[in-house]
Amino acid sequence: MMNFDSYERVVLQKVFVVLLLSSLFAACAQQKSDSANYRNEIKAWQAERTRSLLAEDGWLNLVGLFELHPGINTFGSGADNDLVFNVPAVPAHIGYFDVDEQISIKIVAGVLVVSASDTVREMPVMTDADSAATIFALGSLRWHVIQRGEKRYVRLRDFESEAVKRFAGNKYYPIDPKWRVQAELKPFDKRKIVPVPNVLGEIIEWNSPGQLEFEIDGETYQLTALGDMGDDELFVIFSDATNGSETYPAGRFMYVRTPGEDGLTVLDFNKAYNPPCVYTEYATCPLPPAENNLQIRVEAGEKNYGGSHELNVTY
Repeated sequence: MMNFDSYERVVLQKVFVVLLLSSLFAACAQQKSDSANYRNEIKAWQAERTRSLLAEDGWLNLVGLFELHPGINTFGSGADNDLVFNVPAVPAHIGYFDVDEQISIKIVAGVLVVSASDTVREMPVMTDADSAATIFALGSLRWHVIQRGEKRYVRLRDFESEAVKRFAGNKYYPIDPKWRVQAELKPFDKRKIVPVPNVLGEIIEWNSPGQLEFEIDGETYQLTALGDMGDDELFVIFSDATNGSETYPAGRFMYVRTPGEDGLTVLDFNKAYNPPCVYTEYATCPLPPAENNLQIRVEAGEKNYGGSHELNVTY
């Protein structure tokens, strides 16, 4: 016969087992919920990427990039222009840019170009290096002036471009929480300027607060972050061993929340994305700093896009 102490001990053991199983089931349910929430977060991010690429200021509608030279720069579809807008149904001669310390534009009579809902005849032109670039519209075309280093270019968009019509979406690696890792910012001893090359062969100087140190499969890696500690996010350009086979040859981009006082942040390679040059030959993409070449396969984030423009890049 079981005495009271033995009976009590059995009951307690059963209660313990029930509580343990309940705790395990709850932990498992929470883990599944967290995993589902994370997957939904990445899916929402991917959907936003598609929306941004197809937007009026997205990369898919770029159809031209023209360097401006000092003096008069005529533009239109005619081959005799300095800037040939090779787009269907565009007037042979639209007008010209007059480039000096400042830039102005003049539109020929009979061509309806508007800016901010006003008909343009002659006006000064602001670039994207100013507070806001002046945007011009003619039918489905939009253009404005960008500045890269000392050079200035006209960036031309066509909202009815073939690239927009053909876009079938990006391809991604399977979402894997393994590639969401904690990183610690290792600040530089003093303010550092990082020379970052771009596809035009220019070197752009970026501020860098330090290197983000993290672990993958027990190995430690570092990536130089671009930006300032006062920014909400830091910018990372990196290359890895998948480039050229499964991902874009010239590397990928990623944004990272700026670390707080503890120096910690999160690198989520599931949000690594293609540079604009994947979608158009008319972008001015920065390339990874030499020290940001990871010697591993980062099987996360966006894969190469089928209609991409290949670059011959040497690191």
